[in-house]
Amino acid sequence: MAVDEAFDWLHDSRLTAVEVDWASATARVIIEVDTAAARAGRLPLAGTSPSGNERPSDQVGTLVIECEGVERVVIPHEEPWGPSDYVSAARVVSDPSSLRIEMSSGDEIEIRASTVRLNRERLGALS
Repeated sequence: MAVDEAFDWLHDSRLTAVEVDWASATARVIIEVDTAAARAGRLPLAGTSPSGNERPSDQVGTLVIECEGVERVVIPHEEPWGPSDYVSAARVVSDPSSLRIEMSSGDEIEIRASTVRLNRERLGALS
């Protein structure tokens, strides 16, 4: 498994939804991120962290990861490390091409797709 791109900055962001459109073979992964932290070079979620500590930012934006040419979607919800809706790590790998998201619960979501694209439009200006 070759890692083509790791999205370390998604650590502690909140996964809100995974949407699959069977007919069009597309999927969307929707993640809440802290836009103020994005300007500082990191994109964690605003609000309550997994440790229960409050974060000062209330500028939450939405990152949408769009997948096209979807062949396989695996979304376990077994929670071997306990319940959590926070991202631990995310990466795009090749052979086969897929998006993999490790949750803080210990589950790993996998979407095998020909194209994976980040849509940051709803995050606001990150400069």
